[in-house]
Amino acid sequence: MKIVQAVFLLIYFSLFTFGFSYTITVDGDPSDWENNDGGYNYATSLSLHASGYFNGQWIYKGKTGDARDTNNENMDIWELRVGQDGTYLYILGKFNNITDINNPILAFAFSTGSSGTGNWIGDEANTFIENSPQIDFNVILHTGTANTPTAEFYDITGGSNWYTPNGVQVSISTSNNVIEARLPLSSLEISNGENFTFWSCTFLNQKTSTSNYWANDGDCTNDWGGSDSPDAVDGMTEGWTVDENWWNRSEFDDLNNDIENANGVTIIFNDAPLPVTLASFTAFRLNDHVTLKWTTESEIGNAGFEIERAIDQNENFTTISSYLQNPGLIGQGNSSKQHRYSFEDVRVAEGHEYWYKLVDVDVNGNRTFYGPIKVNFSKGIATISTQ
Repeated sequence: MKIVQAVFLLIYFSLFTFGFSYTITVDGDPSDWENNDGGYNYATSLSLHASGYFNGQWIYKGKTGDARDTNNENMDIWELRVGQDGTYLYILGKFNNITDINNPILAFAFSTGSSGTGNWIGDEANTFIENSPQIDFNVILHTGTANTPTAEFYDITGGSNWYTPNGVQVSISTSNNVIEARLPLSSLEISNGENFTFWSCTFLNQKTSTSNYWANDGDCTNDWGGSDSPDAVDGMTEGWTVDENWWNRSEFDDLNNDIENANGVTIIFNDAPLPVTLASFTAFRLNDHVTLKWTTESEIGNAGFEIERAIDQNENFTTISSYLQNPGLIGQGNSSKQHRYSFEDVRVAEGHEYWYKLVDVDVNGNRTFYGPIKVNFSKGIATISTQ
């Protein structure tokens, strides 16, 4: 039996809804996610194997080339996004290279508080989760028959085996290398504002003798490395601190080929408003320093702000000031009144461009990012950037 080491990461979001501001269409085109993600940048916004909240989207940053075999680009997932609108759960998985929509499976195991007894993911695929995860539902996104994307559910508590609820939508795109889905929250027994835990990994979508495709029908899922190996190819490894191991497989143990550190993530969905309603965010050169100004229309549970800076939009941003050390960045907690803030960056030099992000931190430690915006600090040039 192969074990997934489950280390629970508790993430609380103050808002996780699309409906008030933008719409997600399940069509295999990720642009509606990307155009509304609050300026998320894969290279700079998150560390490897970390996650964060960006304008209603929970985003996990994985990487390419860390799947179990160099031939597994169809199952090599490098980014996962999740969101909801109070009725549906939306999912977007980005893959290295989907050459055929019949190849990949994106699998989820959900613990939704229904006293489930499951500890597996991806059907009978020799992949289990450690520490009594109490899984209620397993869901696989794949083509159930040739060229027909679908989502199939296994209700462990209710005893219903592999069915597709009404309201499900799934799209798999070879041109955009994504799997996109919409699942009714009610089909997972998730209420608006209720937290749940999920795990995710990928499998090869194997064709059975009856021309159906499945994560496993008996033992049809490919055993990577032999019959004693787990069948999962790649997985979400939230909080994993090892970039590579010597097999170039960050999610898998070198010695016994077990899936390692495929962490469950606990998310709470809440229909409360954003911690901060931002009216403006500007940055400009003033004499020998850069001044940042921003205005909030309202604040809910706002602990304070952080300022991040980089000299290139695509480089890693570093925190240059925080409400923990700078009293001027402390938030108002709860306020329905307008408040103005400012920050002066004096550690700048002629001839450089500087990029800035404003980070709002709520009382639970969740971060919302604004920007980046640019200031050109070349001699004689004063550029004002506004968000």
